[in-house]
Amino acid sequence: MQMTVVTTRFTRAFGVKHPIVSAPMAFAGGGALAAAVSAAGGLGLIGGGYGDPTWLEEQFAAAAGHRIGVGFITRSLRKSPSLLTDVLILTRVQRYRSNPPEPCH
Repeated sequence: MQMTVVTTRFTRAFGVKHPIVSAPMAFAGGGALAAAVSAAGGLGLIGGGYGDPTWLEEQFAAAAGHRIGVGFITRSLRKSPSLLTDVLILTRVQRYRSNPPEPCH
């Protein structure tokens, strides 16, 4: 059975076959899952919000050869802003987007 191809702004912008994105789920959304989603035609994401540089490097190694992304939790980056720098150093970033964090009350 042949699948119908759905082309959207998302699929064109990210160069993926299917408009599917895996959630960047802390330690559950690692490199192997991100690679599997990307291999199936979606966009796989690593959950980088609570990792450390060693863990992030291991996840990128597990996803080697696949186009993937990384999702962060803003409050985690406030505590460990170097995580973003680590990802930028470990990868060849093609797209970067940041929403300003919510003010802390």
